[in-house]
Amino acid sequence: MVSLFSLLQLQHLGGDMHASKLLKYLYRLKQAPRQWFEKLPTALLKFRCHQSKAEYTLFTKKNSKGMTVVLIYVDDMVITGSNAEAILELKAFLSA
Repeated sequence: MVSLFSLLQLQHLGGDMHASKLLKYLYRLKQAPRQWFEKLPTALLKFRCHQSKAEYTLFTKKNSKGMTVVLIYVDDMVITGSNAEAILELKAFLSA
């Protein structure tokens, strides 16, 4: 990651345009997980997962095949469950 000291050095060397482009790029990277998380719950709810009221990044789905659990953390997720077929169905749904 680029340090603030590096940005200040870049600005001092007359690289104001480069520094502002870099800052815009870093801002977009910072916003990416938020935009990703705005779309993912909608998809999981369409798959009939239930969002936890206590932990809003936790989604569960129970059916005759078993239970599937999805936990989202920043820009990553953990998918686990009691049935491998149900997990594969969820992965296929999210990939489509």
